Amino acid sequence: MKFSLDERLDVYTVSAYGLGYVEFSIPTYLEEDAELLKEGLNPNEGRQKVSQSVVVLPGQLQKWPPASFSELEKSHFQSLLELKPEVVVVGTGERLRFPASYLVEPLLRHQVGVEFMDTAAACRTYNILVGEGRRVIAALLMITNG
Repeated sequence: MKFSLDERLDVYTVSAYGLGYVEFSIPTYLEEDAELLKEGLNPNEGRQKVSQSVVVLPGQLQKWPPASFSELEKSHFQSLLELKPEVVVVGTGERLRFPASYLVEPLLRHQVGVEFMDTAAACRTYNILVGEGRRVIAALLMITNG
């Protein structure tokens, strides 16, 4: 699904999502960023289509190790603390799922808000929060069949 919002050009935003992918608009100042190439996330005309789990925040896009909900570990959430978020939006794939509470304990212990939703809703919510200037991270698992 593609959708339109008053798109900010200075931050990563989600421009489309669907079965097995999320597409991001790349901030104009990062379009030639060698870090994207190093991470294997190659920019294409101001957009980046990603087909693997990913963490996005206003100025950064990076791989996220779990490929599926069942692979989530406490260390995946612990590592998000290094990015100093105010809130973390977790996209759990094609449907809303809640992990065991001990997995997100590192975020809660540091008073970081964490919300779980299906990946489509997480993409929309991330765009709204980043548009408000919030320190938001979206940790997104891909939407799959099954």
